[in-house]
Amino acid sequence: MAMKFDFDNVVEYSLNEEESEEDIVAEYMEDAKVDEEYAERCLLGTEAIEEPISLVQKVADFISISPCCTKNCCVSWNESDLANHTEDMKHLSKNEKKLVLLTVLRNSVTHTKSTRYSAQRQRLSLSFRYEPFGIMCPAAFRLLFDIRIKELKGLLAHLKISSMSIIPPQHGNRRRQTHRHNNLTDRGVSEKLIEFVLALSESQGEFSPGRHTKLGNTKEDKNPDMLWLPACFTQSSILRMYDKQHPEFSISRTAFCLLLKNEQRLQHIKIRSSCTDMCDFCELQKRKIAGTKSHDEVKAEKLTAELLSHQKSYQGERALYNSEREQSKLHNSELRKRKRTIDECIEHISMDYGQSIAVPHTTDQLGGTFYLHMRNFLLFGIFSVLENTQLCYIYDEREAAKGANEVISFLHDFLSNRQIQTPYIRIHADNCRGHNKNKYVMWYLVWLVSTGRLKRAEIKFMIKGHTHFIVDSGIGHTKRELRRSDVFCLDHWAEVINISAKTNKAKIVNSNDVYDWKKGLSHYYEAFAGISKFQHFVVDSSEPGWIWARYGVDDDIWKKRRLLISDSNLYIEEFRCLPKFLSTVGFKGGKFEKEKELFENLRQYVKDEWRDELCPDPETFIPPVREKHLCPDWA
Repeated sequence: MAMKFDFDNVVEYSLNEEESEEDIVAEYMEDAKVDEEYAERCLLGTEAIEEPISLVQKVADFISISPCCTKNCCVSWNESDLANHTEDMKHLSKNEKKLVLLTVLRNSVTHTKSTRYSAQRQRLSLSFRYEPFGIMCPAAFRLLFDIRIKELKGLLAHLKISSMSIIPPQHGNRRRQTHRHNNLTDRGVSEKLIEFVLALSESQGEFSPGRHTKLGNTKEDKNPDMLWLPACFTQSSILRMYDKQHPEFSISRTAFCLLLKNEQRLQHIKIRSSCTDMCDFCELQKRKIAGTKSHDEVKAEKLTAELLSHQKSYQGERALYNSEREQSKLHNSELRKRKRTIDECIEHISMDYGQSIAVPHTTDQLGGTFYLHMRNFLLFGIFSVLENTQLCYIYDEREAAKGANEVISFLHDFLSNRQIQTPYIRIHADNCRGHNKNKYVMWYLVWLVSTGRLKRAEIKFMIKGHTHFIVDSGIGHTKRELRRSDVFCLDHWAEVINISAKTNKAKIVNSNDVYDWKKGLSHYYEAFAGISKFQHFVVDSSEPGWIWARYGVDDDIWKKRRLLISDSNLYIEEFRCLPKFLSTVGFKGGKFEKEKELFENLRQYVKDEWRDELCPDPETFIPPVREKHLCPDWA
């Protein structure tokens, strides 16, 4: 009988091991096999064939974006030489191209040496050279031969383990049929491996946070049961863990990777990409479970039950979010085909604050700005499914804060100016009490329905730690565009947002666009006690002034609360036309200490035309006086 596998110890041990050259070559051969399969599908017509981009065009595009290195090797290349090289590469088969690459790489080796550590390892020192293009950097070499960095690493690893042989690596089953998969099944290897991977994922994995994060893919993950392994995992590390647990049921790397790819029971298990937000509760709970003593089974069972309950909650909320978005997409399609009227459509809105950006922002950050407290620009995003747009409200931190007044003002402006004025809306937001989940937002929704502006309003809050949704996708596009853009003012930031994605639209706001809804609503409503415990809220025109709340998607009992102090308020002119009587919050301004530090230390890094805007002298700065205007509204 096999011993119980201690995943925590073996994971740490396996991840600390370095990948060998054999692993790198095997991974390279696996990628090559995938490319061959794709080419075969294209020939059979099962895959659409994309029009290839010429190498000359690729080089031109590469040079226009950024230099390959400090010497900019690609600029000196002759266009006619590049065209001749492109023609030569076209007439080479994949195997012939590998042969050429290995020959060039071997001739590029200037000398070899071994490390001084106990595990002797050959190290290659390369000087890439290929006539008539001369000496070049690694990036230019990969561009010239149109190869990925993984392919280059695989070929270099092959040179090391094959004593500098230029014979390309080949799959062991090449040109002959194999029944290895059946042998694996007969020997019980397949079931052992599947059992191992399922147990590993149960111990170390986390269910979907709501988006597909593999390899930078921003497409939303529709499957709430997707299980993500930590980003530190690789296929090689999983194989090393398996070999240590089941040495008698060995499997080759290629067969292992194919089994992971094709086995239906493992299709929901993926490896997360790096720099992904994690849920604190999930991670800390796993650590507590791993840290329990072997004899303390009661405590371990209790912690495991709490984790399973948490997982069930956020999976249910994610499934509800996806289903409601799909319903609004369907209504949008039927509306365009005139199968449904505007009054029959349900709008779905997602809203959230994005991470503020520090300005001045430049593509090449100056070292002196790294340690300074800079000016911040804030962003609040609202995505509409019916209109398929994300409106990004951007403003200076001096103009306004991040609170209920700002959220309600931006939401009201969005609802007032939307093109499809449907009376039914659903809102999804995160659990932040300071921004979204507070009595003022609930009062505002009750006011919208009580005054007839909407017939029904629903707001639902995602489980903390699992709040990724469509707004984060739009904000992610802006961050990607921001990497290659300079931002010194709000107009620059708005331009970055507008070109980042077709669905993104920026709107610059100031303190005169933020209204004191908290003060205006507080005269007519009473507090909502225990609001943090609930996840779903509904307001309906059948009973104005009331709100229904429940704890979550699994709760079937709705609790009814009356927030409107008196029904007589429904007939008061000031209540029905509240936006006309609201005052603006006014220019907030910055703290004197920070403004002085910006003026003394940051001003030198800002271009002259924006210095007085970003880093004014706090001693002589005069707050802007703007003409006040009424809050937007709709009948």
